[in-house]
Amino acid sequence: AVVSTQSTGGEFSNCLASVGDMSDKIMRTLRQKEASFNHEIEDHRKDSLGELRVCQSLVEDKISNIESGVEFVDTVFEYWSPLEVLTVENEIVKRLTELSTEEEEFNADNLKPKPYEVPPDTGKTVADAISQMKNGAFATVEQTT
Repeated sequence: AVVSTQSTGGEFSNCLASVGDMSDKIMRTLRQKEASFNHEIEDHRKDSLGELRVCQSLVEDKISNIESGVEFVDTVFEYWSPLEVLTVENEIVKRLTELSTEEEEFNADNLKPKPYEVPPDTGKTVADAISQMKNGAFATVEQTT
């Protein structure tokens, strides 16, 4: 049996076109997934930035409270007489104790950015795209030979 060169060349061209089409589909799928990941990462960044701003505000409030306590104590010792200091000693000690034992509303670990977690199906999506190429474009080649 003689195989026509034209039919072989035509099949080869069809296979190349099929592979090209499948490659384009895979690239579109990967670009869509990339865009989706970029969007998720941007959302994560915005959320983390919001959390950091809240923590910054808490730190600034705590610093402000400490500074006002220090200024008050400085003022008391600078301008009050020893008798005046003794009359409010219990209140001063109580307030300074409250400031020093005040429970923290956050932990320093919360200041670290939370890592972005890659969705568990990421590898599967890429593998599926490649599998489609094998099952689509190459399946046609195998059937014709």
